[in-house]
Amino acid sequence: MSTAPGTTTARGSGPRPSGAAVGPGRGLLRITAAGLALADGMIHAAVLGEHFEKALYMGILFGFAIVFLGMLAIALVRPPWDGPGSGPGMLTWAGGLLLMAGLIAGYFVTRTIGLPGFSGGWNDVGLTTVAMEVLIAVLLLADVPGRAQRPG
Repeated sequence: MSTAPGTTTARGSGPRPSGAAVGPGRGLLRITAAGLALADGMIHAAVLGEHFEKALYMGILFGFAIVFLGMLAIALVRPPWDGPGSGPGMLTWAGGLLLMAGLIAGYFVTRTIGLPGFSGGWNDVGLTTVAMEVLIAVLLLADVPGRAQRPG
């Protein structure tokens, strides 16, 4: 069986990009990031009502955050479209990083300069979610698609 240049085949699968190999370390990164995204979404869901009460648009933004965090979690652990071992693609990686950047920035903006009809104080729940979002971003960066995994 021949493959295109720059691709490899795993036993029982078709061609895939050379750098897309999934070792045990990458699988653990993805599962951890997915679990953190789900937990972050659940925390956002727990405070959704109070954000709707303070400002309608903040409740809507929190609703979007919950949906997108759930989608990220699913995308990180879903069976890959490109066959075994390919894992999430660039869209998942880039979208996840943009989501984390937006959530982190949103927290700090609302706590510093504020937004129309909404300002919040620093609190343990908010800082916990920010810490989770930073960790998710770090895990996503450690699993950049196409980056070769070091052996061992």
